[in-house]
Amino acid sequence: MVVQKVRIGILSGIHFRPAGRLTELAMEFHSKITMKSGHSSADVKSFLSVLAASVKFGEEVEIICDGDDENEAINKIVNFLENGE
Repeated sequence: MVVQKVRIGILSGIHFRPAGRLTELAMEFHSKITMKSGHSSADVKSFLSVLAASVKFGEEVEIICDGDDENEAINKIVNFLENGE
């Protein structure tokens, strides 16, 4: 299991389109990927879960990846959240 804190760099926050892209990216990996924000937790492979987290620009979240490809997964997810890429 790997854990990393990241500050959201997507100017619009995680709304409909970025939530969809984040979910698609997460589905490329076998690892379980969770995003914790405040007191809530979201399964990053679930579009509705990510959307419901309502994460805003500049907010700090914690990404937790657990599985055989966890290191690659956390690097790509963190890069997306920081840069929108």
